[in-house]
Amino acid sequence: MSDRPPAPWPYEPEQYGPFPFCNCFRDKNFLSADVPPCRHGEDPEKREWYWESPPAPTDGGRPKILMADRNTEVTFHPYYSNGTAVAKGATQFNPEFVYYWEVKMMTDPYGTDIMIGVGTDEVDVNESIFRFRSFLGYDDQSYGLSYAGQVCHNSEVAYETIGFGRGTIVGVKVDMGQGTLEFFINRRGLGVSFNTLRRHPVLFPMICSTAAQSVMRLVYAASYKFSLLTTVGKILADSMRRRDYFGLLPPGLQTTISEYFFIALPSLNVMEVEYAEEPAPSSWGERAQYGNF
Repeated sequence: MSDRPPAPWPYEPEQYGPFPFCNCFRDKNFLSADVPPCRHGEDPEKREWYWESPPAPTDGGRPKILMADRNTEVTFHPYYSNGTAVAKGATQFNPEFVYYWEVKMMTDPYGTDIMIGVGTDEVDVNESIFRFRSFLGYDDQSYGLSYAGQVCHNSEVAYETIGFGRGTIVGVKVDMGQGTLEFFINRRGLGVSFNTLRRHPVLFPMICSTAAQSVMRLVYAASYKFSLLTTVGKILADSMRRRDYFGLLPPGLQTTISEYFFIALPSLNVMEVEYAEEPAPSSWGERAQYGNF
């Protein structure tokens, strides 16, 4: 468990989700098991890494994971599920960089658990292939956010948040220099979850699922190296957030910061500024009217 700062916005599950990023996942023409042809919120030009291809089954059995779309889309348990399957990023994180990546949940989550997070090279991704468990965070070598909302590490629930559902975009920011881990739901920051990651010299992005035919897609993966520019930018972003100055910036600069400096300036939380002038929804259904559609 970590010394976690307060969340930057209140946890109100009935108000904030989990809800889809766009209206594609509310289309009644698609069944819950269908994968809509949705590309909203995705940036195929900004994927610095992909998921590692799993080895072929040695016992002649059926694979636990199928990859598609250049190893960006993962289907867990394509036939049936009898355990926990884990997908691992093909590139380890550099200790001098900050990483931000996003996964879109393409199907309805259900079952024991579906999780997004990070783990060290000590994590055995095949350890639970015949066991149903919340894999990421069950030991001290991994950290994970569950679809049910629990943020886990070392078999403990560090805290609970809104979780994610079908169509939600889940972001993960890992600052290797500061040793911090932060999760985002539809690009809203949930606050720093852990600040002790510097003790792990090697980390990889990971996702896992116990649910049959569950699908997750990598929609964004970028990084930047520590520099004076990004340090100054973070200070500027914090200043603007505290004084609500962001809305006073020229529209062109707002767009540039939103699109290109999001991972460098997460504390700005641009989407919160966009929501600020809209009435607070009172229910999940009313909340669906708002968002980046």
